[in-house]
Amino acid sequence: MPVRLTPYPSNTMIHLSLILLSTASVFASPHAPRWDDLKVKHAWNSVPENWVLEGSAPEGAAIDLRIALKPQDEDALVKALYEVSNPEHERYGMHLDQTDVANLVAPHPDTNALVSAWLSHHDIPASSISTTETGDWLIISAVPVTKADALLGANYRIYRHETTDSTLLRTIGYSLPEALHQHIDVVAPTTYFSNAHAMRATSSDDMDSEVMQDNADIRAEVAQIQAEGQPSGIPDSCKTIITPACLRVLYNSAWYVPKAADKNKLGITGYLDNYANFADLQTFYQKLAPPYVGNNFTVVDVNGGQNDQGKPGREANLDIQYGSSISHPTPNIFYSTGGSPPYIPDAITPTNTNEPYLEWLDYILAQDTIPQTISTSYGDSEQTVPFDYAQKVCNKFAQLGARGVSLLFSSGDLGVGGDSCTTNDGTNRTQFTPNFPASCPFVTTVGGTTSIGPEIAANLSAVLRIAKGLSFSLLSISTCTAWTASALFIPDHTVTVDFSYAYLYCAAQS
Repeated sequence: MPVRLTPYPSNTMIHLSLILLSTASVFASPHAPRWDDLKVKHAWNSVPENWVLEGSAPEGAAIDLRIALKPQDEDALVKALYEVSNPEHERYGMHLDQTDVANLVAPHPDTNALVSAWLSHHDIPASSISTTETGDWLIISAVPVTKADALLGANYRIYRHETTDSTLLRTIGYSLPEALHQHIDVVAPTTYFSNAHAMRATSSDDMDSEVMQDNADIRAEVAQIQAEGQPSGIPDSCKTIITPACLRVLYNSAWYVPKAADKNKLGITGYLDNYANFADLQTFYQKLAPPYVGNNFTVVDVNGGQNDQGKPGREANLDIQYGSSISHPTPNIFYSTGGSPPYIPDAITPTNTNEPYLEWLDYILAQDTIPQTISTSYGDSEQTVPFDYAQKVCNKFAQLGARGVSLLFSSGDLGVGGDSCTTNDGTNRTQFTPNFPASCPFVTTVGGTTSIGPEIAANLSAVLRIAKGLSFSLLSISTCTAWTASALFIPDHTVTVDFSYAYLYCAAQS
């Protein structure tokens, strides 16, 4: 009997008899699909840079597979997102709910029938299959690696990163029956070699700098700003340390107090076992934002994530300390997502098979209530991410955007060149290499500045689309719109714009 793909949201529920009927018609057709007629879905020319083959998967190893089903209308989601996001459109601000989004991304019934028959052919038990809340991804649990190889025409092996020694269970390429190429967008994990340190915190820090001591002058300036609002000039202390009060002054918001703290929330994501510390936040408040002492954040654990108070993380602390200070009194939620390296093996899954962004996205999209703004300071070099995988993850960000969520990503701390300005496709061309997901067109990417009087763009920042090159990205260029390009803002005092490379960027594509 063909496998039934369950559960679907009620609005996209398909009765078992319809699936059986459709599947029966597939097999009855003289043009019934051949499941052994495999066609490459994605493959690298060689083992990705900095990775080496370690060996075969251990006997009995298993992997959790995710299958992204093509939506019935591939343009519907992005169309809806642009309509509710464009200030000039009549639907501006009319954000969708979870059911609306599920309707837009629902696969065609024929897709369900064909994928059901394919999985049944390979004896995938129905009990191991579930769907995400929106019904556009299947999750198949504990698939033996030998069966995954047969299912996908793959060759899963263990690969080790030469610098970090982290290991992954991945394949250099995979295939699908030709009949399924128009029904399945991507299968994961397959060819995405995510490195524990490449998916790094994208801030930059100086490990040799001195720890800031309590300073009465700084505390006095902070207190004055908080009491009196926007000063006429920039406080002297901002020349040596950037406090939350300095940021408020620099961006002319010292006077502003959020008006809807009872409704709005700020989400901050955490990966890589990087934990935000409650006691450190109070110390930060005592030194730099005394009125906020006693205020705190809440923690949501995703996919087995933790928040070990004995192991405070530099990135997590930075994000929550400045985020909560700037947004006060808006409540902050710290999402600690497990499943990303460092990885703890078990008897069934001895090497890392997780895709951390997917784990977090599956969780957040299943929630009825989501923070209106969510900030993330992690990323990977875009060219290490298979294009179809990146597109599908971007579409999940689009689902959040259509529901009214603003997603902020840091641009990275390696400029427009990443680790190098050389492509990894075998041609070794010189090319800008932005970060992902910062290059996704459905998120807002934020770069860094340095100094004051004047404030200038930081050399390490990869954000400014015309001057710094982030939009040299297949993801951004392919979906650029006139109204997003016209909204790009480069303050006169921030950077001298070099238009030499304008033909590469979003603004030139509109």
